[in-house]
Amino acid sequence: MSEFPLKPITKNGVAAALEKAERYRLINDPSSAESICLDVLAIEPENQDALITLILAISDQSEEAPAAAYGKQHLRPSIPQEYEPSFE
Repeated sequence: MSEFPLKPITKNGVAAALEKAERYRLINDPSSAESICLDVLAIEPENQDALITLILAISDQSEEAPAAAYGKQHLRPSIPQEYEPSFE
């Protein structure tokens, strides 16, 4: 079976890519969701939806590989403050 070459995500395709990433999370394929989010962030580094979905996809994988998820905590400062949990 021949494989098709992957097409890069374009700015016009970001919304559809993020929808697909959410679907991958819902079907328990967080590594594919992570990959899509990283592709989106390569062209839109400040995309908050991609950052949030990426962090959720990484946390979905943390049960399998907690050390790997811990190494990606550098992403947390990129999330805007309104997403910070409130413990008041």
